[in-house]
Amino acid sequence: MKEQQSKQSSQFTPKGTFDSPGNGAMEGDSAASAIRSGMADIGAATSNAASDLASNASKTMQNVGKAVSDQMSSAMETASRTGAQLTNAASDSIGSSMSRLESYGRQNPLVAMGGALLVGIIVGLWGRSRS
Repeated sequence: MKEQQSKQSSQFTPKGTFDSPGNGAMEGDSAASAIRSGMADIGAATSNAASDLASNASKTMQNVGKAVSDQMSSAMETASRTGAQLTNAASDSIGSSMSRLESYGRQNPLVAMGGALLVGIIVGLWGRSRS
C-alpha cells in the first residue's frame, strides 16, 4: 500500500515539475496547447535561422562575385598593358629593321636591286602556280 501511495504521490508532469495527482497537474488540453506553442516556437526559430542562412549566403555570393570581378578586371588591365608593350616593341623592332635595310640599300645599290628582282621573280612564279 505504501508503494502505491509513493507512486501516486510523485508523478512527473510535462512542465518538468513533480506534482501529486491532486495538485493541479496539467490536463490533456493544456498539454496539447503547450506542445502546439512549443512547435510554433520551433517553427519560428527554424524560419528565422533559414532566413539568416539565406541572407548570409546571398551576402557571401555577392562578395565572391565582386572579388572575381575585381580579379578579372585586374587581369584584363595587365593583359592590355602587356599587349601595348608588345605592340610598341614590335613597332620599334620593325622600324629599326627598315632603317637598317634602307641604310644597306644605300650602301650597296646593286645588291639591293638584285634582291628586289629575286623577290619579284619568286612572287611572280608563286602567283602563276596558283592560277
